[in-house]
Amino acid sequence: PLGGACVAKEIAPSGEGGWLGAPWLLSGCVMLGFAWLYKAKVVDELPLLPKGRPIGEAPAERGLFSCLTSLDTCLYTTFCLPVVAAKNYRSAEVCGFWPACILMFIGTYSPFYCFTAALRTTLSMRVSDRLGYPSWCLQDFLISLFCFPCEVGRESLEVDEALGVRIACCCRVEKEAEGGCGGGGHGEGRGLLQPPAPTGHPFAGAGAGGVGGGQGTPLRFDSDLGLGNTSAGPKHYFPLVASAHAVANAHA
Repeated sequence: PLGGACVAKEIAPSGEGGWLGAPWLLSGCVMLGFAWLYKAKVVDELPLLPKGRPIGEAPAERGLFSCLTSLDTCLYTTFCLPVVAAKNYRSAEVCGFWPACILMFIGTYSPFYCFTAALRTTLSMRVSDRLGYPSWCLQDFLISLFCFPCEVGRESLEVDEALGVRIACCCRVEKEAEGGCGGGGHGEGRGLLQPPAPTGHPFAGAGAGGVGGGQGTPLRFDSDLGLGNTSAGPKHYFPLVASAHAVANAHA
């Protein structure tokens, strides 16, 4: 009773309901700032995955919890999952970086998570096709539904391996000496970011796989001794040189 009268309604705490979305908006602003930095330092430096990789010729698939073996990837997927997922989709050309990042953030940290898992299943199947891995819709959906961070981390490691890079903290792209889709074969040779062989190197035309590997322009051997040009390949280069020296010594 207040002054002889009863107050029928409850007095609600001041500001109740106004702060319910504040943590979500704050985390969104922080994520947006990091996404801008990550795109400038990492995503814009990465090439796109090559097309036409046949299923079955890719390296062995990584396990679901393989991201736990990489501290950098584990930290990225734990605190910045939408950013990592968007990087994977952009590298495979299945979705732009910013649309994917915004959709993943809104869907992952909201009541619409089930719809996000379905969307992520569709996108991840296209990424798997680009990497040369088989995919199964139901299995991918269940993994996305119950193991979303681990699945994104595993996918990120496979994309980075195909590109021949390692993404370290914080926002550093390190080129791998070996691995990637570039070079003489899948999982061998140079990665996509590794510089090509010098132009003047005698085996520069032998293909990215090195001597005897890959399919490139065959070596040509020109000589004043009448040997002409040959397309026999690099394995015949040294016998021709030896023959040239032998003829020159005989004439001397």
